[in-house]
Amino acid sequence: DHFAFSKILYKFLLIRDKENYRYIQYLNFSSNQWSIQFKLRFKSRNLIGNSNKRTPHFISKKKKRDSMKYLGLSWTATFLQLALRLSWGVIAVTFAYTLHLNSVEIGTVLFLFYAGYVASSIPWGTLIDKVGPNKVITLSAITSGVLLLPILLINNIFQLYAIYLAEGVLTAGLFPSSVKIVSSLERPLTPYLALLESAAPIVLLVIALASGIIINYWKEFYVILFIALIVTGLSSHLVRVNARKGKNVRRVFNRDMAKVSLIRGGELWGTWGASSWLFPFLVLYDGISKNESEVLFVLYAVVVVCIGILWACRFFSVTVAF
Repeated sequence: DHFAFSKILYKFLLIRDKENYRYIQYLNFSSNQWSIQFKLRFKSRNLIGNSNKRTPHFISKKKKRDSMKYLGLSWTATFLQLALRLSWGVIAVTFAYTLHLNSVEIGTVLFLFYAGYVASSIPWGTLIDKVGPNKVITLSAITSGVLLLPILLINNIFQLYAIYLAEGVLTAGLFPSSVKIVSSLERPLTPYLALLESAAPIVLLVIALASGIIINYWKEFYVILFIALIVTGLSSHLVRVNARKGKNVRRVFNRDMAKVSLIRGGELWGTWGASSWLFPFLVLYDGISKNESEVLFVLYAVVVVCIGILWACRFFSVTVAF
């Protein structure tokens, strides 16, 4: 029976798909004849044969659920570490009054956070390749979350320096781990990376909208971050991602990497630098009331989000056309 044979072959192909192969099957039946064609494609190769035909890609529901689960974990981890670094641009106003901070001391806190973040990025990346992104997210999220609790009891600037320097070191493992997880998802990869990067404008808009609440309830804000980081770390321990581990450390820094790093550095300086300093300068040094500063901060965040959406739409339109 040809039809029974085709069903057996179809089940066989689905089983083989679990071994990281992709089979695309065509079933063309007629009254007295039938044909079954299937093509094999590796993850990083194009389809063999005629690529002009639109062919269905069989993805199980379990695989789709797993992809959404991995993406949700990565997005949450990225959102939390961005919320921690960006929130200083709002909470700095409170500490400026309670600890009598000047502009240099406010900037030093942010500088120490990024110094720790940059200095530990490469060691975190090496650890991700050795033990996998899940364990790194667990370690990074739980340790950085626990370290947030002492900030509720600080009474001098040096304690604040030490905590934010350590937070920069510990949270640096979250974003590269998230990228590692997203890179293991189904192709095409670009939409997943775009969704992961969407955490940046969203967290900026959330912080701007909640700036008035964060100033008055900054301790509760840190407690919420603490709980969210702990939950994310424990959730990462329960999620198993089939991300490839690196066998050794390779030298990847070249001229192209240097250009990308400079472009990324300029982009971060323009967005995160302005976002971190805008609100404190408006409130502390420009003589603008807190309520008016909140409105200006929200407008700034909305403009940044709109620009990001426009560029994303343009990018995806070019990609689809290509």
